[in-house]
Amino acid sequence: MDLATFRSLRPEFGAVPDDTVTAQLALAAAEMDAPSWGTLFDKGQMFLCAHELACSPYGNGTELRVQGEDQTIYWPQYVRLRNLRSMGFLVS
Repeated sequence: MDLATFRSLRPEFGAVPDDTVTAQLALAAAEMDAPSWGTLFDKGQMFLCAHELACSPYGNGTELRVQGEDQTIYWPQYVRLRNLRSMGFLVS
């Protein structure tokens, strides 16, 4: 996922500098195995990046955390996609 796409889908991070978002997108991608994620890769990368940004000082003062829980609103979406991509048999 590129910076422009992330910004269009996650406008709540508009105040975060471009280089910070780009770096976090790269870190998220490095934690994921693109071949096993397949068509879900970009979406998973977006949610993981958003989660990490929400946990950073850029998430302070926003409503990006699930009330009463120690997680962001993005984490469950990332986990759901991670579980989807790991269902069934993987053929390589």
